[in-house]
Amino acid sequence: MAGEAERAQDRRRPLLRTAEELFAAQGYGEGWFRGVRERGGISEEAFRREFPSPEDLMETLAEAMLEEALEAQSGVLEDPSLDAVEKLRRLFRGLAAWKLRRRAFFRNLALAAYREENLLLQQRLMGVMGKRMVPLTGELFRQGAREGVFSLSDPEEAAEQILWMLRGLGPRVATVLESPSLAGAEEVVRKFSAISRSMERILGVPEGALGLGALFRETLHAWFETLTGPEAGRADPGAL
Repeated sequence: MAGEAERAQDRRRPLLRTAEELFAAQGYGEGWFRGVRERGGISEEAFRREFPSPEDLMETLAEAMLEEALEAQSGVLEDPSLDAVEKLRRLFRGLAAWKLRRRAFFRNLALAAYREENLLLQQRLMGVMGKRMVPLTGELFRQGAREGVFSLSDPEEAAEQILWMLRGLGPRVATVLESPSLAGAEEVVRKFSAISRSMERILGVPEGALGLGALFRETLHAWFETLTGPEAGRADPGAL
């Protein structure tokens, strides 16, 4: 069974690489799905066996990219010298920087996920995030509770609540990415600051203890600069 799983990964790896490149360039849809198959040079029947629908391909790609992003943060997550708060800060900062380097991809992802006609895609992507991020952040919350910093009875329930709150911010972020404006960016920052305060209440820490509001402002303004500067709208070749 392990050998078959490895062979499946080997078959999919070049297709997922192509899927990432094309998605960054043109976004989500049947044209993207068809383009991946055509550039992969395989029959439609074989391609559909691997990925029956665009949602299946996007879900598999999201899983692979999330694993890559978290692998890049493994040094932080496994560092015994860091407390839970510092791990959370570095994790959020590291993931934000990783996404920014792939800004064309994640801009198109946000635009696709929050369109009404793509509700199934949004559900699939949230499932990917929940399956991986809830246990991971739950373990960090558990560490914080052991350290006496966080005050909560159910770390994974807290992680689910926070993920749900962040999901609610998604449509506003997508609007700013589609039609960039300083006023829109500032509104999203205010909304995230409110979510950050709610996170701190859930974890039982003083307001501002996590320092995530300032990080989000810095991150969103970096995105805003890329969307309104001379490179706006161009894919980042170095990120593919």
